[in-house]
Amino acid sequence: FQMGQVGVAEPVHEVTITHSFYMAKFETTQKEWTDIMGTNPAYGLGVGDNYPVYSISWYDVLVYCNKKSVAEGFNPCYVITNSTDPDDWGTVPTNQNAVWDAAECRWYENGYRMPTEAEWEFAAQYNDERTYPWGENPPSNAYCNYNSNIGATTEIGSYPSGNNSLGFSDMAGNVWEWVWDWYSSFPSSAQTDPTGPTEVQTYRVFRGGSYGNTYDYILCAARYGYFSYGR
Repeated sequence: FQMGQVGVAEPVHEVTITHSFYMAKFETTQKEWTDIMGTNPAYGLGVGDNYPVYSISWYDVLVYCNKKSVAEGFNPCYVITNSTDPDDWGTVPTNQNAVWDAAECRWYENGYRMPTEAEWEFAAQYNDERTYPWGENPPSNAYCNYNSNIGATTEIGSYPSGNNSLGFSDMAGNVWEWVWDWYSSFPSSAQTDPTGPTEVQTYRVFRGGSYGNTYDYILCAARYGYFSYGR
């Protein structure tokens, strides 16, 4: 598929994904998060079992994914200091941390992980390079929770008209979604199964926009960077 969009994320370049992968149909809920992590970090912007979890860092997601993998009998994907056990990693950093930034992903394992940026965009636009997850129609309150029309998150799956052709929900608006990759300029050449820059950068990529963002943040190709420790 063609990754990126002229004037939005350039250069547009060809990406080939050679493997199958599963992706959750809905954003991770506060109940799912609390069941694994023991506490709910969400407050003030929509709270409840079926609301998406928010106020979580990229570092937090590493812990969640590995703990959820173990809880459900899968093999953890993330490795820090040669261990897949988050109990060995210490306290989740609240500032940039070189050890946690050096986390590795065992792509061959069957446990939970964040999608790569390429996997996320492919899932959003699928096979027709659409502008928005639902197609070409301009955004509206019928398709997604965006542009402060509500001023808070909404329960997952509240906008079925905005689902994409694979049935994924809330890929535009509601809450930002972390992906694996470091944030850097796109390459210009064709890529196969890209996982982003190998060198440490300042930000990690997040995708999809949130309830408070305008239309240009919720395009399938729109990409932004944020600190790994940011919540």
